[in-house]
Amino acid sequence: MARGTAEPCPFKLPDLRLGADSPTYLFLAVTYVNRSCQTCHHFPEQELKARVEDIQDNFFNLRNTALDALVDLINDIKAEKAKGASDAQLAPACDYQRKGQFMIDFVMSENSMGFHAPQEATRILGDAINLCRLGQLSLHGGPPPSHNPPNIENVSPSPGPAAAPTKQSSRRKQLPTVAQVRNP
Repeated sequence: MARGTAEPCPFKLPDLRLGADSPTYLFLAVTYVNRSCQTCHHFPEQELKARVEDIQDNFFNLRNTALDALVDLINDIKAEKAKGASDAQLAPACDYQRKGQFMIDFVMSENSMGFHAPQEATRILGDAINLCRLGQLSLHGGPPPSHNPPNIENVSPSPGPAAAPTKQSSRRKQLPTVAQVRNP
């Protein structure tokens, strides 16, 4: 998991068959809380179900907000193109759109509606919304962003490549490599 989030509980549901010749049916884990969640989490079934539903409802609402922001950005790009904007003028907005779409696709492909890592899914969707907002600002002549979270690259105002984020602090001491330790 990214950013130090806790690993989800690795549950395994036994094969549930309706008969000797029937196929194996896959069921949602929340359908069988006693077999999935409660093997490790000793809370009442209704409490666990309510927690799952709350996490998934929050994810669903934030995902819809991110998708709305993405569609708004795409519509703004189309409108600016229809007004005669050049590809170079649209490049920063298109770059933000691609990055925002990637983040939304990433969390949606996980397929748990945010349940397995709700804080990480929320962070990624928040970044996707911010990217869409920055794309709209770049289209409408807004000021460049004064701050980007460390996981979002700075998109240059020109059509050139984006600057890569730097993670290394200038105060950080450079640690020796394994080869340097073995061969001083």
